[in-house]
Amino acid sequence: MLQGWDNASIAAAMFDIREEFHLQSMLQIESLVVAIGIIGAMIITTFIGSLADTFGMRKMLIVSSIIYFLALISTVMISSIYMLMFMRLMTGFGIRLAMTIVPLYISEISPPSKRGL
Repeated sequence: MLQGWDNASIAAAMFDIREEFHLQSMLQIESLVVAIGIIGAMIITTFIGSLADTFGMRKMLIVSSIIYFLALISTVMISSIYMLMFMRLMTGFGIRLAMTIVPLYISEISPPSKRGL
């Protein structure tokens, strides 16, 4: 759900972003701004399992929330297109961590009699 909201909100904001950062003739940069959140999600996916095993799922869930929150708050204060792309990358990290860790954590804390229902 977060990924869908993130993609829809950035697509709606692209008109204002294009004007703010003078991107009228830079279609590749615009495309990268939209896609970099998904790229961040793909990058972090390769490390989620080992991170969860090393630090624990609860800690990783907290970390994902902090990353996502800080990236969203920082996005409001950016002054360059490159900073926006970096914050979108971090948003992708936070979203993918949460999307992967939450179901695993729920199955871990559920009583064995309720698992798989």
